[in-house]
Amino acid sequence: MLDLTDPERQFIEAMRQASDNNLLLVVERIGRGGWEIEMSNMHEGKRHIGRGAGKTFSEAWGNVVANWA
Repeated sequence: MLDLTDPERQFIEAMRQASDNNLLLVVERIGRGGWEIEMSNMHEGKRHIGRGAGKTFSEAWGNVVANWA
């Protein structure tokens, strides 16, 4: 079994919550000493976007969650 951080578990849960009724797009870029994550979904005709960057996945994901709109 993998030893996951809380942000990694949250990311997996977001993937599990995606369904046929909403569109989920996740883009991860790794390089230049850090991570960039962009996540967007379409639910009931509304688009929600979150973006975050950080030196680690956990830091970047924390910024996505903090900026979720």
